[in-house]
Amino acid sequence: MKIHLRIASLLALLALLGLPVSAAEIGFIEEFALAEDRASVLAQLIPGTDEYYYYHGLHFEHSQDADAWNDNMKKWAARLKQQSRSEPSSMKELRNRHALLRFGDNPKSAEAAWTRIIDELNLRFNHTRQVSRKPDFPTSLDQKRIATAVYKIKTYLRNIS
Repeated sequence: MKIHLRIASLLALLALLGLPVSAAEIGFIEEFALAEDRASVLAQLIPGTDEYYYYHGLHFEHSQDADAWNDNMKKWAARLKQQSRSEPSSMKELRNRHALLRFGDNPKSAEAAWTRIIDELNLRFNHTRQVSRKPDFPTSLDQKRIATAVYKIKTYLRNIS
């Protein structure tokens, strides 16, 4: 039995070694992330698509070009309105990233970031203290039963008998 298993595993290994191994093409995400010149990689995208606006917005964010980022987002919103589509999750992601990255720039952007986070996560800070009814069980120990002197007396009485 052991010999058959060894022969089978040896044949499988030889078969695998004999097959030509080819690397798969890298996708656009890897090309974009690894590119020296991201602008040339962005030229591959079809203008007007969500991916086009998303990756351009990401590029503008990385290059810290706030005006181009705002312009890109306005164009994307106009395109969505023209197509009667709702805001895709990738657009929300970019807006959230932008708000968080600009959080420490100035108090106005910090306030805008807080507002965006609160609205996006639907946070509400209107909690009130919950007062519960009086418990049915004791909340403190009877000091007459647990005092040190009481334990000494009980120990003394136990040891006498």
